[in-house]
Amino acid sequence: MVLVLALVLSGCSPAVQRGKNPKMDYPQAQAELAKLYALAQDTVGGSWEFTELGADVCGLPSGAKGAQTGGVSYGPGVPLDRQQAIIDQVVAAWTGAGFKPFVSARPPVKTIVSTQVRYPASGYGVDGFTLSFEVATTASSLDGQTRCVPGDADAINAEYQRLHPQPTLSPAP
Repeated sequence: MVLVLALVLSGCSPAVQRGKNPKMDYPQAQAELAKLYALAQDTVGGSWEFTELGADVCGLPSGAKGAQTGGVSYGPGVPLDRQQAIIDQVVAAWTGAGFKPFVSARPPVKTIVSTQVRYPASGYGVDGFTLSFEVATTASSLDGQTRCVPGDADAINAEYQRLHPQPTLSPAP
C-alpha cells in the first residue's frame, strides 16, 4: 500500500491579480511541468506511473478564462540513507530552473516518514502553479499543476479525446 499521500488537484487556485496574461501557451505550460517532473524522476530513477488530469478552467490575470492541467506520478521508494542526497539534488535542480522550493518532513504514518519538496511554500502561486515531490522508503510521488495560461479547457479536452479515444464497454449479453 502506498503511504505517500497525493494532493488531489481540483483546479481551484487563488484569485490572480488583474494584469497581462502570460505569454506561455498551454503546450509550453505542460512542457514546463514535465521538465520539472523529469528532474525529480531522473534523480530517483526507477519506473514511474503518470496520470494526467486533463485541462481545467482557470482565471487569467486579465479576468478572462484560461486553461491549466495537472498530474500525479508515482515512483519507487528510496532507502533512507539515499533520501537526503535526492532531496538536495531535486532542490538544486528546481532552484536552477527558477523555482525556490520549500522542504518539510511529513508526520509519520504507521512509522513511515516522508519528506516533501514543494513550490511555492504557500501551496499555489498566483498563477495557479504548484509542484510537490515526496519521497519515502515505500514510494515517491510528484503532484503538480501548470500555470494558468490562455486556452479553452473544453476544446483542449475534446481534442485530446479525439486523438486518444477511450474504448467503450459493451453491455453484457
